[in-house]
Amino acid sequence: MSNDMKHKYRMFRRQSGVYFIQDNETGKQQSLRTKNKVEAETLLSASNEANRQPFLNLQIARIYLMGTDPKMVTRTWQEVMEKIVSLKLGPTQCESR
Repeated sequence: MSNDMKHKYRMFRRQSGVYFIQDNETGKQQSLRTKNKVEAETLLSASNEANRQPFLNLQIARIYLMGTDPKMVTRTWQEVMEKIVSLKLGPTQCESR
């Protein structure tokens, strides 16, 4: 990576051993919820890459979603709501007004 390209996030570890990232522009900190350095570095890299190429990140996310549930990227909210209602019983199934 060239010297003129700055990363949006940097990583650090708190005394508890949990890794965090910090936004270099705003100073906002967020837990990566891991004590595993390799996992934390992967999450840091993904965060910086998502910032650098947001459109590519969206395409990658769709590919991951299709790998876990092929219908997830095409499913409508109507289908989701119909499925939820079909799983409910009694008063929770009725529309309240």
